[in-house]
Amino acid sequence: MPVSSQHDVTDTVLDDALLAWAVRDAAQVLPGHLRLVLYLTDVEGLSYAQAGEVVGISPGAVAGDVRRARSWLRTWLGPAIRRAIG
Repeated sequence: MPVSSQHDVTDTVLDDALLAWAVRDAAQVLPGHLRLVLYLTDVEGLSYAQAGEVVGISPGAVAGDVRRARSWLRTWLGPAIRRAIG
């Protein structure tokens, strides 16, 4: 692999790792119920109905919570992502 390609791959892996770290840190600041439904749906892969059974709320409420959590993360991470991608 040419040197420039190695640097491109290394930069991509580093960028991905930094983004994952930033998302994980930002998610820790979410209110507990938003963090839980986001974890159940986006990390564990549960459907909204399944996550709702775990948490004890309707699938519609899960959908709303996931939407709020993702919106909050976009707002929180937006400036950091814009700085990272220049």
